[in-house]
Amino acid sequence: MWGIPPFLLAFALAVLWNNPVTQAYFDGEYWEAVGKFGESLRLTHARYVDGEKASFEKLTDTALDGMTSALDRHSSYYPPPDYENFQNETKMQYYGIGIGIRKVEEGVLITRVFPSGPAKEAGVLAGEFVAKVEMEVVIDWPLAEVSKCIRGEEGTSVLIGLLDIAGEEREVEVMRRRIEMASVQETRVDGNGTGYLRIEQFSARTGDELKAALEKLDELGARRLVLDLRDNSGGFLAAAVEVASEFLEKGSTVVSVRGREGFAERCEVSEPSGSPCNYPMVVLINERSASASEIVA
Repeated sequence: MWGIPPFLLAFALAVLWNNPVTQAYFDGEYWEAVGKFGESLRLTHARYVDGEKASFEKLTDTALDGMTSALDRHSSYYPPPDYENFQNETKMQYYGIGIGIRKVEEGVLITRVFPSGPAKEAGVLAGEFVAKVEMEVVIDWPLAEVSKCIRGEEGTSVLIGLLDIAGEEREVEVMRRRIEMASVQETRVDGNGTGYLRIEQFSARTGDELKAALEKLDELGARRLVLDLRDNSGGFLAAAVEVASEFLEKGSTVVSVRGREGFAERCEVSEPSGSPCNYPMVVLINERSASASEIVA
């Protein structure tokens, strides 16, 4: 360090000091917190009765998950495998059986069966309940755990126990495959000129898919539009801006983002690909419409 010219060292320290992320290195409370965590990690690893549960990796992942999830319900920590699954979900692709599930009072309800998926081929029906996965009763499980058990490696099979509304039980074995879903679903026009389209999630492809869907609706004679965002939990902010842009004048503010001191505020404005779509519209949302869906609505 002493070989570094003083002006370069001063410049580097000034950069670190003025960066909100690295400023903590000069804060005594930061080092006190790091010491507290390190000592807790060391003692728990050494003394907890189950050495597998108390591995450094598991303890650290659990601590990070608790730290971020305690901030608010939208903040979370992803270990590498979970982050890879998250990335696949934002691209609307995963390895599974091709169903949509939702937690309701009666259990885990199958809300959708994808037309080209293996679940459809195996005879799984929307409206049935997932009662068991590999002989394990999952009725009271959290939705994320049920979904995780159903998904798996491509080419493997999973045994699903189904329950219909009348209480009849049956089992089906379904082969897992790569599932790729369009984010814009169910484009159609009724006899009165009312167009309908559903956006399942806001992915990297949503903007292009929406443009194609609107062109199709126009060809089919749509004069008004129902945009269905129910159960859409969000996705890419950029995709929300692209979708809103198709219905707004150029330069309209879609959303603004403001961070803490040191992080610049930014404003996302509409950039329609052509003339804005001027259909009279109804937008459908429910309690599971969140994030990008709320922005668009």
